[in-house]
Amino acid sequence: MYAALTLTSEQRTRIDAIHTECVGQTGVDPEVIKKGRLGEFPDDLKFKEFLLCVTKKESFPK
Repeated sequence: MYAALTLTSEQRTRIDAIHTECVGQTGVDPEVIKKGRLGEFPDDLKFKEFLLCVTKKESFPK
């Protein structure tokens, strides 16, 4: 199950910035993130750190 969201341009910009910052902080492989979006959640420390980073930085709505 999934939900489709309509985001404002400000929200999309914020999400993109958080994504870029968290990738830089954790060094996660972007291919691992793509797999996560498809429902494949690897037992990868950097991926887990990325998810934690994103979760801490998100605060919708803004």
